[in-house]
Amino acid sequence: MSIKIGSNIVIDNSRNGKFIIGNIKSYTNDQLASTPGTAVGQIAHESTGDKLVHWNGSKWVGTTLSISVTANNTGSFNNRNYAYFSSPGNIVVTGEGLVELIVVGGGGGGGSSSSGDAGGGGAGAFISETFAVTSGTVTVTVGQGGPANNSGQDTTLSGGGLSITATGGGGAQGPIGPGPNSINKSGYPGGSGGGGAWRAAAGQALDLNYGNPGSDGTPGNGSAGGGGGAGGAGGTASPNSNGGGRGGFGKALPSNVQGAFPSVPTITYPTVAAGGGGADSQGANSDPSAGGGGPSGGNASVNSGSGGGGAGTGQNSGGTGGTGFVIISWA
Repeated sequence: MSIKIGSNIVIDNSRNGKFIIGNIKSYTNDQLASTPGTAVGQIAHESTGDKLVHWNGSKWVGTTLSISVTANNTGSFNNRNYAYFSSPGNIVVTGEGLVELIVVGGGGGGGSSSSGDAGGGGAGAFISETFAVTSGTVTVTVGQGGPANNSGQDTTLSGGGLSITATGGGGAQGPIGPGPNSINKSGYPGGSGGGGAWRAAAGQALDLNYGNPGSDGTPGNGSAGGGGGAGGAGGTASPNSNGGGRGGFGKALPSNVQGAFPSVPTITYPTVAAGGGGADSQGANSDPSAGGGGPSGGNASVNSGSGGGGAGTGQNSGGTGGTGFVIISWA
């Protein structure tokens, strides 16, 4: 996807999923005064005021970025404005400029178990990038966490020059059927992949820039794998152990976001977008915002984007993944 203003490419994500500033040079205000543009509509970054300007044929013209939001929380820190979405909302953009976004998909649900150990759910994709916005209304949709055995939903932003999808985390499953004849269920792919059930393969991350794979379940008297997290792949249990694979590590939110929202639950988690723990008789650890493994799978924390924990042997349910969220900041 490319975002264009006039005939100039402003953002291009064609290279390995990364958003790259293209065809834009940065100048101070004094440098712009002595640097004419080469074509009408050419875009430049004016670093003195941290804004985008365009060449109108005779001079550089600045546009003032104005943003209003329908969000769950708003705040400010170090001369920047912040808005936090834990549910759907809107961003109304007037003008054009650059914004910073953190977009996290809903976490995958942990696997339920009837005859063996189930995998942990994968975290929702974790996107943290700078984007160009233009006048218009941005519709924000926040992905729900997946229930047991299901993947999380996508978190999306659309409009105002944006088209962003943070894929929901891959769900996990448990074996079906008795003992060595059981049907072993793999983890689902997603933002981060779900962990594999006992003796089953893990789900993969759909984009390694924004997530990691789960881990495979181990053979023999082994255990289920942990779901992938934004900060690392799911952990694999040792064969013949009594503990499932650890959930993949999440990521900590930046300190400036913590300064803007000191009391919002999501912001107080040590990490977000962590993988759920795989199951065995003793379960498995995970980051605090993710669900731990069995006997019954733990639920992920609300609006964490983390995966739910897998359930151990028995008629037990896997944990629910955490709902995703969006944070936007602008000068």
